[in-house]
Amino acid sequence: AVAKAIFNKFHQRFEGKSFLSKVREGDTVKLQNQLLCDMLKPAKKEVRSIAEGTKEIKNRLSSIRALVIIDDVDCQKKLDELAIKRDSFGLGSRIIITTTNAHFLRILEVDDTYFPPAMSNEEALQLLCCRAFTERHPSDEEYLELSRKVVEYCG
Repeated sequence: AVAKAIFNKFHQRFEGKSFLSKVREGDTVKLQNQLLCDMLKPAKKEVRSIAEGTKEIKNRLSSIRALVIIDDVDCQKKLDELAIKRDSFGLGSRIIITTTNAHFLRILEVDDTYFPPAMSNEEALQLLCCRAFTERHPSDEEYLELSRKVVEYCG
């Protein structure tokens, strides 16, 4: 949610922009095509293999000042296949990576790390309800009680 809010707030300041979500579980070739399409609207051709996609990203995006958000990634291999490196994009670009693996960020030697504060139970309940029921609190009392138990269990 934080990464998407950052993207929505700042994407207009960049020539190219892409928000790649669920990278950990996503198909790499589809993610490569999404990145190319987002940056080169419209992309001239679709890549068909990881090697072709990596080469295409390196060759075509290196001069674009970009905002790229890589959401939910946990391994270096995925970033390599997406050609996500400091010099992958033009001067002034920003790459934001979200992960649940703090050790992974140390390996990458990132410039900055932000650890969001833990939510209160009430905030967690509101988030759960907004995602599950599209409202802050479900109208059905049983669902509300069940939601409270889920939040308590998750701690």
